[in-house]
Amino acid sequence: QLISLVEAAKWRKMNTTRFKKIQKSIARVFDSQLVQKSFGLMICANFAVNIAQCQYIDNEPTGINVFETLQLIFNIIFVVELILNLVSHWFHEFFNNQWNLADLVLVLSSFIADYTSVASQVTVFRIVRVFRIVRIFGKFRSLRKIVASIASSVGPMVGAFVVLIILTCFYAVIGVYTFGKVAPAAFGRFDIAFLKMIQVTAGDTWVDGIELFNEKGKMNYSFSIFLVTYIMLSCWLVLQVTTAVLLDSFLRASREIELEERIAKQEKEVQNTVIDPLEPLLMSLSLTFTDNDDLSARLQDLFEIFDESGTDSLSCDELCSALRKLNF
Repeated sequence: QLISLVEAAKWRKMNTTRFKKIQKSIARVFDSQLVQKSFGLMICANFAVNIAQCQYIDNEPTGINVFETLQLIFNIIFVVELILNLVSHWFHEFFNNQWNLADLVLVLSSFIADYTSVASQVTVFRIVRVFRIVRIFGKFRSLRKIVASIASSVGPMVGAFVVLIILTCFYAVIGVYTFGKVAPAAFGRFDIAFLKMIQVTAGDTWVDGIELFNEKGKMNYSFSIFLVTYIMLSCWLVLQVTTAVLLDSFLRASREIELEERIAKQEKEVQNTVIDPLEPLLMSLSLTFTDNDDLSARLQDLFEIFDESGTDSLSCDELCSALRKLNF
């Protein structure tokens, strides 16, 4: 721990330039809750403008010009935000952050979509505007935590989804062979049958084209058993297991993220408190002794460690050699 403190102090000492001081001041303002929440509100407002533009897409050109003006204003705001972020966290801190990279890609893509003649003809570039709302997750810690936890839960859930897909395919094949001629609109082909089973999983409890009762008034037991067993296996069993796996993985990932954030916060606090390379050694001596005799004993032990020649004196070379061993 002493060596890590020394390295942090050396790094701070070497990087205490005028630019670093200005950068630190800008970062302090940019990373404040007020500024981050303000930019978050701008992202939400931009998304609301996108919704309104889709609602009035067939409006007269005057309305479209208003939307384009608003998009220009938002583009300027987001470019200013990106520049402040770059200056505040240049270089490695910015590019090692996935949310910063997402901001960079989305802002640049928005400019390509809005101010390039070729991109204006391609729908995919115009859709990029809508993806700006994704940046909201990088502005609020609680949202970042949810997204990171869900992303960490995807792996354990894959197995449960594979089981559900296999079960759905199995019943789709049975449906094609059993009910394909009776209800071709629902089970005429595998792809149609697969989609119909997905609809049943989503809550569509019956299939059009197949009567619950036949012409004699008796219940259609074959299809009823087919449908009931699928609902029991998929909705009552597999989906419940998937939910349990998701919840367990989410809670575990959430705890791991909290631990990582706590460790990162502690390391940052240590780096901010250490200024001089010799400070960790002085702190270790000054903050842990009990009385003057204990401090004298500690200094004597340290002197004996430094005095490799045993001459009861320290030359400049011996002192430098001893400090190098502590990575000073």
